[in-house]
Amino acid sequence: MTSPPEEISVKCPGCGKLYQDWRRPSINRTLGEKFDDKYLDEATSSTCPDCRLKVHHDALIVGEDGAWEIGGLSASELQREQEHWDSKSQPLPAELVEVSFHRSFDGAEVAKLKQGLIPQAMEDKWFIILRDDSLDFYRSWTDLHIYRLAVKPTASGIEAGPLFVNNDPQQYERSDDDEDKELVNALIELTLEGD
Repeated sequence: MTSPPEEISVKCPGCGKLYQDWRRPSINRTLGEKFDDKYLDEATSSTCPDCRLKVHHDALIVGEDGAWEIGGLSASELQREQEHWDSKSQPLPAELVEVSFHRSFDGAEVAKLKQGLIPQAMEDKWFIILRDDSLDFYRSWTDLHIYRLAVKPTASGIEAGPLFVNNDPQQYERSDDDEDKELVNALIELTLEGD
């Protein structure tokens, strides 16, 4: 079932303006209605009329092939957003600390990691992207590369580890290995939740 459009109030995370918009919490493309990518974007996002900041709303979308996806970005939009944030990001500095870290991810988790974590509002502090050989963590406000988690494919997903931590004191003040591992695990969980 495709839910009917609903009126919503949106507070812009960029400039603070409160404005009215609409969204569809769910869209089923298998029912014969022709929802193109442009409409899906309009139905699952809002753009501030003052500062033009775009925010995405969670939505359940059933594709024409019956595959379910959760979120408001199409594959092409997700790729554009990742490329935008990636182009701004700083390289990992030469000053690194290698931390013992191991974690496995199954196919479904890899699919979520491929979506990454893309900042949508000022309070979103991290940009996370999965590459062929690493899961990289950047601070969204400064574009600094803080963590790189080495990854390699397996028959059932990927294996991750070790963890490389930015050790440039002008970029990141670290306390200890355990705190870094705890933060990386929390950020991974946030990415897997898709929030």
